[in-house]
Amino acid sequence: MFFHFVKVQSRIIYLFVFGLLHGWFLQSTFPAQAEMNAAATQYYSLGLSWQRKGDLPQAEEAFRKAISLSPQDAELRMVLADLYLKQGNFQAASAECANAVQLNPRSTRIRIMMGKTLLKLNRLPEAIEQFKIASELEPNYPFIFFNLGQTQQLADQNEAAIISLQRALSEDPNNVKAISSIATAYHKTNKLNEAIASYSKLLSLDANNGWARLNLARAHYQAGHLDSAEKEYLSVLRERPRGSDILAALADIQHKKGNLNGAIDYVNRALSVDPNDATLHAMLAAYCEQGKDWNRAITHYVAAAQLETNPENRNKYLLSQSQILFKTGRYNDASRLTEEVLTQNPDNLTLKIQLADIRLWQKRYADAAALYREALVFKPDLVK
Repeated sequence: MFFHFVKVQSRIIYLFVFGLLHGWFLQSTFPAQAEMNAAATQYYSLGLSWQRKGDLPQAEEAFRKAISLSPQDAELRMVLADLYLKQGNFQAASAECANAVQLNPRSTRIRIMMGKTLLKLNRLPEAIEQFKIASELEPNYPFIFFNLGQTQQLADQNEAAIISLQRALSEDPNNVKAISSIATAYHKTNKLNEAIASYSKLLSLDANNGWARLNLARAHYQAGHLDSAEKEYLSVLRERPRGSDILAALADIQHKKGNLNGAIDYVNRALSVDPNDATLHAMLAAYCEQGKDWNRAITHYVAAAQLETNPENRNKYLLSQSQILFKTGRYNDASRLTEEVLTQNPDNLTLKIQLADIRLWQKRYADAAALYREALVFKPDLVK
């Protein structure tokens, strides 16, 4: 019966997203068994009727009566487990699946549903174990390995997920969901060439797959393929012309290529879309600093510090301002900003040295000496 089911329903099965179980799947593949007595069969049929009408409490009652009359029927347990899944009662579904496993431990379908039920409960190691048993029982069906690979990914077992998804793809090489999953697993494990190949395969199947193109661009960038990354980001930008994240990525690529003006242009475009992004202001400030456009750099570091909610990043932007002010001879302003950051980080020796250097230029030699002492830096011309 199982092999007949797989043959007829194989294409439908590939549409399963792990964790989702469709009622018709069970209803069409778990008919009343021959050993079910007449009364149990009647309640089973009545339960299916109530289920089709959407009256799940009545269906549950009918299925329970059928089970009481035929307690050794594993498939009746599965029908009830599926009903509990529809009701969102995952614990009860898991209990019925466990009963079904005890009654028929070599049923692939029961193992699959048990795995998906455990997945709903976020019991990932147990779900993986059930999918592994199912794959051993039926090693030639790719959807089992797809579910196994998906669950392994959720458990952050990406290396194992790659092996499972490769098995799934060996039987169904154009399964978009499996290709997407294995591409992600390759990317997470830094197998960038394999990730690039998988994202490219997705685009060959659907050139409008924006998710694949964006991740292809990121993978190329991480692999150091700046020209390819730029090409893919530009394709994404045509679809998302106001994507500040895409504009920022293109800015970074231009900067890495040595095109500072091009980088600045892209960040300006990103800021025109999202003027309250602290990271974009800091990015533009750093580029302006590199181009020795000091005042503009300070302006954007100020904006970044005002917008930043992370204290560590805010202090970093304040110190960047301070360093530019110091370079340009504005020692009092540099001193004020460094003191502000030092107040929040009183044990930071680097900050004390930086402030001591500023004190030297302010000709406040005693203060500089005291700070150098605190920083455990010996300056023989100052410390006596």
